[in-house]
Amino acid sequence: MTGEHSGDLRVRLTVRRIGGGCAQLRDLTVAVRDEGGTNLDFQGVPDVSVCDLSADSGLVYTAAQHLEPGQYTFYGAFRYQGRWVDLPTGDVTVGEPRLPVASPLPSPTPG
Repeated sequence: MTGEHSGDLRVRLTVRRIGGGCAQLRDLTVAVRDEGGTNLDFQGVPDVSVCDLSADSGLVYTAAQHLEPGQYTFYGAFRYQGRWVDLPTGDVTVGEPRLPVASPLPSPTPG
């Protein structure tokens, strides 16, 4: 996830195992760190089994949460065989929520 967003964010992480068999993953999540390094991870999945899947499928993890305005780093993460595995990172800027801009009302027509 990169770019500028506001307030409530949704994330989606697709995990695929290629090479046969199944892998037992623990604590699958999208990790979030603010500029000060504070842990703001999305709620994770404690235990999940990922089996050899075709390239167009996979286990899909989705989550949402509210973040205050600021700069954040995101990355997928899980534990495999007791060790944390971090996926590539992305940066996002969360701005102030934007209110919809009302269209001006038409002027009354004399007459």
